[in-house]
Amino acid sequence: MPLKGERWDSDRLRVRFSRKLLPFATAAALAGWAPPSPPVNFDALSERVEHFVLEDTALSEGEAPGSGLRGMLRGEGVRGLVEWRRRRTEGGVQLELEVHYPGEGLRLMDVECLTERGPRLVWREVSRAAGRTLVAEWCDDGSGLRVLEWGSDGVLRERTDARGGAVMPLYLLELLRAERVTGGEFLVFDPLGRGLEALTARTIHFAGADGAGSTRRVDLRREDGTLAGRYTFAGESLEEFRWQASAVRARRIDGREYAERCVRYGLEPDEETVKDL
Repeated sequence: MPLKGERWDSDRLRVRFSRKLLPFATAAALAGWAPPSPPVNFDALSERVEHFVLEDTALSEGEAPGSGLRGMLRGEGVRGLVEWRRRRTEGGVQLELEVHYPGEGLRLMDVECLTERGPRLVWREVSRAAGRTLVAEWCDDGSGLRVLEWGSDGVLRERTDARGGAVMPLYLLELLRAERVTGGEFLVFDPLGRGLEALTARTIHFAGADGAGSTRRVDLRREDGTLAGRYTFAGESLEEFRWQASAVRARRIDGREYAERCVRYGLEPDEETVKDL
């Protein structure tokens, strides 16, 4: 997910990988959707919540911090807060990414529902001036994505051709996190550009003190080689990440610090975060 003001290209390129190398549930999500047989055991997946602070050292350099909320954020070198969740619902597993940019009054949320009927993405942008909502889901014949968007500019309906396969962004990261895939080229749906973007994934393992591979880094790059995302995992735990080739880094924090920062920045933490403290 790019930061505000940054842009992802949305070239419609074919994905090149062998679906024979992927588990059935993975291949179904990439190639379209057919009800898995036997059904995916969604109940076996545990719930998870992770919190991050977006740090940007450039904010605290040069000019004085100033006063008010923007001054506080600049003084702390903070760009925003992130909450990353995996939940079980009656319909299946739900992946959620919520990003707050308090200085800009901007909130972004990506929700992906993984059900036996197929994956569905809901994207929301909420700001002081306007808002935007987008829904993307597979067509019945599995050959493309139905996209519905509404906001201050009205309602837009379109269909994105995905005969070559496609994957939702959070689900791809879930597969990389669990090492069900470790590399390859994928067509990823980009909710900002309402299209498909070709990304190449590469995993690099780092040896721990005992010589074992304790951590690994996953890079996602565009066709031109520029960085779309960089994620560092310890097992299945996401420790830090970057979006784009920028100075902003997401550093992992605990739920208590996240809730305290929400209060300090005038935000409301998710109800589940407060309940777990």
